[in-house]
Amino acid sequence: MARALHSTRHARIYQQLVQRLARSEPDEPFPTVAELKEKYGVSQVTVTQALRRLQQQGFIRRPVGKKRYVVAQSAPRTQASIAVLRPIWPSPEYDSLLTALQQECTSRRWNLALTHYQAWSDLDLTRIIGEHQGIISIGHPPDFPADQEEHLRNLRHPFISLMDRPEGASFGGVEGDDVELGRLAVTTLRKLGHRRIAVFLNEPSSVSVSRRLRGWQAAMEKAGEKNLSELVIDCSVQSGQDSIELGRQCFDRWMSRPHAPFTAVFATAWTGALAVMRVMHDRYIELPGQCSLLAQGGLWPIGRYLVPPLSTIDYDATAWGRAACELLAEQMANKTATPRSLSLAPEVHLRGTTAPLRA
Repeated sequence: MARALHSTRHARIYQQLVQRLARSEPDEPFPTVAELKEKYGVSQVTVTQALRRLQQQGFIRRPVGKKRYVVAQSAPRTQASIAVLRPIWPSPEYDSLLTALQQECTSRRWNLALTHYQAWSDLDLTRIIGEHQGIISIGHPPDFPADQEEHLRNLRHPFISLMDRPEGASFGGVEGDDVELGRLAVTTLRKLGHRRIAVFLNEPSSVSVSRRLRGWQAAMEKAGEKNLSELVIDCSVQSGQDSIELGRQCFDRWMSRPHAPFTAVFATAWTGALAVMRVMHDRYIELPGQCSLLAQGGLWPIGRYLVPPLSTIDYDATAWGRAACELLAEQMANKTATPRSLSLAPEVHLRGTTAPLRA
């Protein structure tokens, strides 16, 4: 199993001591080796390595004639330490969120400590709670145990979930209004004259994808469209599989069989749009002349870099980072308050894959 970055024992102790320094005053006595050994349950060698690193960086110093370190004037100063939990697999959306969170945390003088995980069970949540004033989780994991949620609720530890927060969850979070995103996709394409709008599902089942599908269905039904099931292209991709390549294969097979007529496609994820664009190209189907394509663009502005430029419905990553830190600051200031959530509105960006329906 892949290990998180900075996972050596002395590096973990070093990070915890940096966080302690951030809340200390200059010339304040620093704990002794014996005290640190007892507190963290590690060897003298481990503690000594961490202290040597702090001293080399000028964060602690030993006054002349004294045996005990004190906090140096140059020690880092932050108002709080925030743990950010991120799945280990690559994701441009997660990276965009991390950048936004880093910028917002820096402006608030918060230290951001990033932890990667492959499965939620890999995390030592008790340790993370003890070392940080708040937690931000990017992408709510499907294997989030109920007892850990209960643990967080009982401790009233500030916890914010970004993306795929389950309905009825007891903790706060920031999420996009994905039902509205699905409706907006249909509304936008109908304004261009399209009626039979297929929906393409190439990502593993999630709260967000289900909501986008729900919004598409509601808008299509409101418009009076019938037999919607024949317009749903579900690739049944599982977690960990290549959603782009499997999506390409799935759409190509669907196009090869007798299928319902359509003039536009709503891809519920930008990865699906890549698959659709490749199949359309291979089949010499012109975008947007013969078919329009509109996709959920997420938090990464991929649409503007494709040929033709992809029309997308996006969210603003900076707004997500700001909203997450605002909610976390509220919880840190008042742990007895009921956690609340924010829903951000999507924005349409029409580019080169959408056009009015030809008569």
